[in-house]
Amino acid sequence: MLNKILNERSSIYRYDKFVTGFILGLIAPWLGVLLFYVAKFSYMPFVEYINYVFDPRVFAPLMSLGIVMNLMVFFIFIWRNYYISARAVIFASYLYIIPIVVANSFSCSQYYFLADKISVYFAVLLSISNALATRSSSNICRCSKPGAK
Repeated sequence: MLNKILNERSSIYRYDKFVTGFILGLIAPWLGVLLFYVAKFSYMPFVEYINYVFDPRVFAPLMSLGIVMNLMVFFIFIWRNYYISARAVIFASYLYIIPIVVANSFSCSQYYFLADKISVYFAVLLSISNALATRSSSNICRCSKPGAK
């Protein structure tokens, strides 16, 4: 599959390559975040703005706005008949959508303690599986003769 993606069919267009679309798909949302900084937060120092962006309450909505830039790049590729690059932009968008969905799924308090909650869930699952394993091993019929019931 990876070989098919990296060695795609040749195109008559110079920039109709998976790598071109993927790189632009990764860069475009951050350009959207940068444009949002210029439009709304130019009074704030840039380093403070970047720290603000990675706040869990702000990250998901702001990156969702940044994904709109991928939509613009996608349509530019479609209008120019760069279908392989357009496919790569969609693939890069999926890589941004996963953290956005995770950030939206957990509230702020849950977001900070996510690792603790995951470890508790794994501990509970492990104890349940151990209990089921011991219960099923204790119910094995131990007959005196191999053919006896």
